[in-house]
Formats: sequence, C-alpha cells, structure tokens
Amino acid sequence: VAKVKGAPRMKAKTKEYSEKKSWPGSEYLGDCLRAMIVCRGGKESGDTIYQTWLQLKKAFGIREDNGRLKNNFATAGILKGDKHQTPPDMLMNITLNVEGCMPMPAEIQVHHEEILELKESRDHLLYEIYRAESINSLQGSGQANNDTKIIKKVLEEKDNLLKENAKVMEQNAKALEEKDREIEKLKQKLLAFSQE
Repeated sequence: VAKVKGAPRMKAKTKEYSEKKSWPGSEYLGDCLRAMIVCRGGKESGDTIYQTWLQLKKAFGIREDNGRLKNNFATAGILKGDKHQTPPDMLMNITLNVEGCMPMPAEIQVHHEEILELKESRDHLLYEIYRAESINSLQGSGQANNDTKIIKKVLEEKDNLLKENAKVMEQNAKALEEKDREIEKLKQKLLAFSQE
C-alpha cells in the first residue's frame, strides 16, 4: 500500500490547482487514495513492468478519456528546462468503482524494486525539502519529525547560496559596466587617433 498523500501536500496542490485551473482546486486531486505495485528487479523486470501496465490498463479501462498514465520510465534522465528529474516509475490515475460506493479517483504507482529503494532512502528527504514551500509544511507532513535540524540546515544553506549567487551576479554586472566604460574610452581614443 502506498503512503496516503499528506494533508500539507494536498493543501499545497489544491492551492496550486485553484490558482492555475479553477476554484476550489480539490476536484483535480487524483491521488489521495493510492495503491503501489513493486516489480522485482532482474533480467525480466522491463517486461514485468510492461505486463503490469497492460493488466492495469485492461482492469481499469485506462484510455485517453478515462484515466491518465504518467510514464516516467519513458522520460527518465531527460531534463525539461529547470525542472528536476523525476525518478523512473509509472503513475496511473484511475476511477475506482466499488459496488455500493461512490466512484473515487485513485492513483496506482508502479515501481521497480531497486529504484524504489533508492527513492525512499535519505535522498528522497532532499527531494521533499526542495519541493517544500516552507519548513513548517515539512514539519506538518511528518517528513521532518526526525530530521528537522538537517532540514533547517539544508534550507539555510540553500538561502545562503541564493544570497551568494545574487552577490556574484551584482559583482559581474559591475565588472561588465566597467568593461563597457573602458571599451567606450578606447573607442574615443581610436576615433581621435583616426581623425589626426
């Protein structure tokens, strides 16, 4: 069973959807209810993942107008602008229909065993920090319970790096301005020399 999306993350996504799409935004949350399938590693792991996709596609009727597939296996290693790379996995949004219950959106995650182990390791904490709006959102999600000091230190380092980058950019801009003035003086001397 996959972890339920934390309330702070749902709140952030709802806010994002309400700003980008429409209010209240909660209607776009498709992964509050989650299931996880972990495919074992080995020679046949690629085929196992593909066969898993075919079975889920058939079982839930996933198609263009019914559900969604986000195949991060296909885009692994490809950067899109300044966005971070996503770990290779497969995420499907489906409608869960259970007799006697209201249809409910859900997400099925398909993972490769070895990649999932890496994703859930301490490195994933850095991803959570990168994605967080603030330290408070991390503390509320349960992600920071044992690692608050580390998170604060990383956020402080991130802030310091941003400040240092701003200083360097300012120094570079001043240096460019000085070079422009020198070039202009040389142009004037060259112009005066050519008129003699």
